Amino acid sequence: MESFAHGTGRDSRFIAAKCPEVTQFIVSWIREAAQAENWARVDKFANLAAPLRVPGLGGALQEILDSDAMGFNKEDLVEILGEIHALDAVPCLFRVAERSVIEEELGFDEDRMLG
Repeated sequence: MESFAHGTGRDSRFIAAKCPEVTQFIVSWIREAAQAENWARVDKFANLAAPLRVPGLGGALQEILDSDAMGFNKEDLVEILGEIHALDAVPCLFRVAERSVIEEELGFDEDRMLG
């Protein structure tokens, strides 16, 4: 798993050809990284999985976006959902947009909240 954390989206097809089992595990790795709030790893694995259209990727990203977690890059996850054409993500994306508008209206600053 560690060797895949250093890949990029451009490497995904090469990695999948060398180790096809990656596509079976990468979504669980994303969930584990999210649970540990290791957002850099979530981002890496999601970007590796996106070009491969790994089953379950959209659901995992939606879980993160719908969570109360802080510190991850919402824009990147939203972009990946668009890239994989996750049509079932529309309600989730609406909720994300709605929360962003509310946070903006309230003057919420995540960086200030984190410290």
